[in-house]
Amino acid sequence: MQDLRRYVQEKLGSRNTYIVALIVGTFINVYGHFLVPALRGEEAPLECFFKEFCLAPVLTLSSIALAYGLPLGVGVYSSVATRFQTRPLEQRSWFPDHKPDPVFRAALDGSICDCGSQTAIFFGQYGVERAQDVLGEDTWSRVIADDSAHDEPFTICFAPTQNVYSVVTSPAPNGDINVYMTRQPGAVTA
Repeated sequence: MQDLRRYVQEKLGSRNTYIVALIVGTFINVYGHFLVPALRGEEAPLECFFKEFCLAPVLTLSSIALAYGLPLGVGVYSSVATRFQTRPLEQRSWFPDHKPDPVFRAALDGSICDCGSQTAIFFGQYGVERAQDVLGEDTWSRVIADDSAHDEPFTICFAPTQNVYSVVTSPAPNGDINVYMTRQPGAVTA
């Protein structure tokens, strides 16, 4: 529900939302109040509009407001519905940058191919340049040699911080290996 509220607020906060509603609403009003009477053969569409306005001002103003409100509502709805449908993709793309624990992709030789911004900061602090620097040579060798390492999480201790991490790996489509680390709360070795 928070995502839905945020999507609506973002759409309503966008200047373009109102520009599109203004343009479309103006076309609807011009069409309905001036072009249709002209197409019907009425001599003075503007006079028809004023006559209509004098006879039923609330109805006329309501139709004008509706012509602007309808595109605004449709624009917000379609944008929010699309964002809501693609939300899982959006969240997956944010995952590496918003997860505080290390998440990275490494080639089989251990070189780090890709990592989130938080992981890059973490690795920079501790001089990590290869997967072996985090997982250790033996663990990395087991990961690349044994397919079962991809199925079960294992635990490591990252020496510079003395934090214990639960690690899960998964193969990437291009042959690299994705590494997901989750710090175990309160698990610090002495």
